[in-house]
Amino acid sequence: QRFAGMTPAQIRRYAERWKPWRSYALLHIWYTHGWQPSMDSEIAGIQ
Repeated sequence: QRFAGMTPAQIRRYAERWKPWRSYALLHIWYTHGWQPSMDSEIAGIQ
């Protein structure tokens, strides 16, 4: 699973930053073998 260890809310926050470039992001994820999302404080919901 590409988003292992992330909650649905964290996945939504991660997706928000890619909103203007969703099509390009999807192609990047689809064609990059072994791609994993990076987790930062914004995505984790840490203030």
